[in-house]
Amino acid sequence: MHYLAVRKPVGSATLVVETRPWPACGPHQVVARIVYAGVCTTDLQILWGERPLEPEILGHECVARVTECGAYVQGVVPGDLVAINPNNLEDCSHKIGHTEPGFFQQVYRFDDILIQRGQVVHLPPPARTEWVLLEPLACVLRAQAMFTGPIRGRRILVVGAGVTGLLHVLAAKRHAPDEIVLANRSVSRLRFALERGVVNASQVEVVDETLGDRLQERTTGRGFDQLIIALAGSAGPRVTEQLLPYAVDGAEVCLFGGFSGVEPLALAGAGDLDCQALRNAAERVERRLADGRLLVFFGSRGSGRKHYELARDLVLSSRISVRPLIRASIALPQLPALVDELRHQELGDQQTGGRVVVVCDQSDGGCVDT
Repeated sequence: MHYLAVRKPVGSATLVVETRPWPACGPHQVVARIVYAGVCTTDLQILWGERPLEPEILGHECVARVTECGAYVQGVVPGDLVAINPNNLEDCSHKIGHTEPGFFQQVYRFDDILIQRGQVVHLPPPARTEWVLLEPLACVLRAQAMFTGPIRGRRILVVGAGVTGLLHVLAAKRHAPDEIVLANRSVSRLRFALERGVVNASQVEVVDETLGDRLQERTTGRGFDQLIIALAGSAGPRVTEQLLPYAVDGAEVCLFGGFSGVEPLALAGAGDLDCQALRNAAERVERRLADGRLLVFFGSRGSGRKHYELARDLVLSSRISVRPLIRASIALPQLPALVDELRHQELGDQQTGGRVVVVCDQSDGGCVDT
């Protein structure tokens, strides 16, 4: 037997579809068929050389069906539908699809240590495309759990209208904030958020040279109680510095995404903040700025079983609806052409919103629906 995999050659910005022999299953191993895999912005950054990683096979969001278990494996049995959490909270530098082969393949073999660490989460059948978003939603829930102040009745600014930014909006709206604003440079991504019902027209702002004035007017000079920076790439420190004047005294600032580089966050009168170290340690720090305001900064990376299961349960109960964030689904062999198209859109500043799902195994009910 053989299966298809999409490989990234080392040093190349292209993907290659290839056939591989079906893997043997060791006594402490599990073999699973990947039903769905999500295409995340970080996958594209790795492919395009913007992150110094070479996992060979990309992809860190998946829904899978267990097909074979080794003799000593406990916790799963053949036929189980599962999500595999790529994040190892015991070592935040280790991540499936980043530092080892990921899910853009029809078959995935893993050691039972993933089960022991709680990285394998059971899902109810049938397989659903939106389950791929459990991974980023779990990360969002973990980050928002670090807010010490209540979200209810607060003014919240979310910067970044990619999938994680939209998930932050959806997660925060559960708690009835007084006001929530989604800001982004790309008008097309804001349009996607509007079309999918994540926000309404009164809740969006385009990031431009007059954004500050509009934020001041919107809050009648009071500013925001909570800021969530959910960008891609490395623009986080610069954007955060530009928005700090609109944070109230005592505000909490979540450094969620956009901090992939080594640039620190420069705080007027309070020195520099190492964003990567803060996020790796999942810590909170206080800084008093030159104007006297005391702000709290925090960040995290990844998620564990607790928040993965919470994400699953919130989606199952329809308390958070993530299905509108799925933009399209494609068959696995179409992935190389898709990433080429996305690259052209990126270079042309025509970013589209939402998640594209790769259907890896159509025999398990996975279907290309758009």
